[in-house]
Amino acid sequence: MTLQIYPPTEDEVRSGVLGRSLREFNYRAIGPYPETQTVHLNARSGSGDLLGGIRSIISIRWLIVEVLWVADAARGRGVGAALLRECEARAMTLGAHSAWLHTFDWQAPGFYARQGYVECARMRDYVPGQDLITMEKRGLVDRAPA
Repeated sequence: MTLQIYPPTEDEVRSGVLGRSLREFNYRAIGPYPETQTVHLNARSGSGDLLGGIRSIISIRWLIVEVLWVADAARGRGVGAALLRECEARAMTLGAHSAWLHTFDWQAPGFYARQGYVECARMRDYVPGQDLITMEKRGLVDRAPA
């Protein structure tokens, strides 16, 4: 077999053939799954100041929290918990059953643990002296706002 490895052309990248090929392979093992969806939310004060936001996707029925940020002045006031709770509720309506995310050990693992997430993996020294933690929350449930 002759093998050539090369960077793809822009047309090859735009065609999406690689992703489609992987999905078709996956379908043989787990069946078709829904298209990836997004849940993006912002939180603003009464005067319009951005207090925080969350950016996430739902892929293969899992909510994947990519970014959750809360302004320094709003931390500890329930903004992050409210954003995460609303994101989870919306994700459930879109078919998500569980959630996962990454956080550094100096960021917010304690916050996420209080929201029901548990550590499931840790990459030590991802950044020298800092661990990257993967956390999961199995079985999202609809909860009334606190």
